[in-house]
Amino acid sequence: QEKNTISARVEPLSWASGIACPEALMGLTISLEGPLARVRFRMDYTGKDQSVVRDQEMPAVFVDAELQNLVYSENGKLKRRVPGWPNERGKASESWVAYLDDKDRGIGIYTPGTETFTCYRFKGDGIKGPAGSACSYVAPLRRFSLQKGLAVDYEVFLTIGSLAEIRQRFAALPSPRGKAEASNKQD
Repeated sequence: QEKNTISARVEPLSWASGIACPEALMGLTISLEGPLARVRFRMDYTGKDQSVVRDQEMPAVFVDAELQNLVYSENGKLKRRVPGWPNERGKASESWVAYLDDKDRGIGIYTPGTETFTCYRFKGDGIKGPAGSACSYVAPLRRFSLQKGLAVDYEVFLTIGSLAEIRQRFAALPSPRGKAEASNKQD
């Protein structure tokens, strides 16, 4: 931990089974930069080669169900929708999406160079807020297979505020921020 920055390196658990995944060492660094949180992710994979190319979440983001309106830009046009269940796919040509409440306030997620996403809304127990299990989900997606020695580095920016503030902050970032780098080199 340093001023405005915190880092962690962890061995994740399998989403489906809850079993440890020692073959995938995950790291993240979160830095606060004014109204933005810059999150740098790194995954070092040492497991068996997997020949199947799959969607990889860059990252998975879960927010309170109060934020039900998914907003993004597709080919210069602002799109709005309330996702359903199960997963729905979409394209965000400006590499950002935002989940907003009915007053157009919420959280924006910008994953540079990542246009495809998946999303849904989980009704859970129907209760919004910290006591409930209802949520909204979105994950920018990249497609690749896991290969022994693979290292994946990418950045994500998060911000909260009105839709206008979210768009302005992401537009002000230097462009291009670069795409996720995946290599079969171990550092």
